[in-house]
Amino acid sequence: LADPVFPVKLIFRVDPQALQSTEALAGYINGQILFRSNYYIRAHYIQEEMIHATQELVFYGRNHMEACRKNVEFEAKVFQDLVTRLKEEGGGMIGSVDHSNEFMDKYKNWIDGFVENHNINLFIRRFNEFCSSWRGYSGNYQASFVPEVLMSYFK
Repeated sequence: LADPVFPVKLIFRVDPQALQSTEALAGYINGQILFRSNYYIRAHYIQEEMIHATQELVFYGRNHMEACRKNVEFEAKVFQDLVTRLKEEGGGMIGSVDHSNEFMDKYKNWIDGFVENHNINLFIRRFNEFCSSWRGYSGNYQASFVPEVLMSYFK
């Protein structure tokens, strides 16, 4: 991300069977960004899956991604919320959807705190605190996970 060259070819295609075993409407699998149908070719799905492609191909690799799936899913949501806030686009925070009001308030303050002071080290220290209680994905959680994509892009 710090280097704008992304020397990877990604294939975008509609393949309902490839996502059949999941609840996903879009997904990144083996260099492909897949959609369940044409209807789901939407900017927010493309954005999220591009982050996952970057996570796997540039930063973590597939094995590490599977070992800490909840962390990388949360990192992708946080990434999108930070970009939205930094660009002052408004709208809801996808990283706090379907959570308690208390979680949503704390999460918003955490995101807004970074936007105000740009202290990535302080921001990253609280990443796993939020991720551990995040209910947006039930995959494997690693308390030692370091959100390298966030650190690289927002340093």
